[in-house]
Amino acid sequence: MGRVEKLVKLAGAGLTVVLENEEGLYGDTVDRCNDLIEAIGSPRLKLAFDPCNLVIVGPKPFTQSWKAARKHLGYFHVKDWRREDKAMVPAGEGDAEWTALL
Repeated sequence: MGRVEKLVKLAGAGLTVVLENEEGLYGDTVDRCNDLIEAIGSPRLKLAFDPCNLVIVGPKPFTQSWKAARKHLGYFHVKDWRREDKAMVPAGEGDAEWTALL
């Protein structure tokens, strides 16, 4: 949390820092990203919502994560992942629930 807080301070006024939910990090889920964002408490730190990464780590992007993602949403990453063959695919062709999200 301290490192993310430093990045937000280094960015300076007028800039927004986005934190993406990313596999292999503490912030791999929206709930954990929200935990970081709320602990730092800066209005200049927002969520970079990545439904594809959620599919990879487990939570369903719309049915399990979207409500929480809207709380600090700053950016929407458009890509998709198909669990069946573990492949990145165009948005709407995988398991990221794009129809529901849109």
